[in-house]
Amino acid sequence: MSSLTFPFYLTAMRRPELASDPRFSTPALRAKNLEAFHAIVQNWILTFDSLDTLDAQLDEAKLAFGVVRDISDFARSDWAEWWGAIDEVDDRAGGMVRIPGKPWRFSVDKLDHPGMPAFRGEHNEEVLKELGLCENEINALARKGAITADPLPQ
Repeated sequence: MSSLTFPFYLTAMRRPELASDPRFSTPALRAKNLEAFHAIVQNWILTFDSLDTLDAQLDEAKLAFGVVRDISDFARSDWAEWWGAIDEVDDRAGGMVRIPGKPWRFSVDKLDHPGMPAFRGEHNEEVLKELGLCENEINALARKGAITADPLPQ
């Protein structure tokens, strides 16, 4: 526990007397007694009735706090909805699929919806022609397996 963060924890827990506890008086002693300090912090955390009240007290002491979520919980969170972190797009098979959204936001402009995802290799020919390859060259690449594509649904 560094000398920079240790005081923030003491402030958050409202335990200034721990600064003079011989187990925690220097960074080296805090490192040696980290398990004991973790136990003190953990017992303090367990006194809170809700994450919101814990978050408020940690915020007051300028300590970051967050809940670790699995990807499914994150995708359904209020924050993900507000941020636009998940987009729903047509799966081109009669349904919808949820995909990661845009990683940034702008104060004024909004980014366009990403649209339907392409099938693997769907645009091979178009892109390779843009790069100057002729149809025979593209077909040769496909025969060699250098480019592949999923069959498009009928």
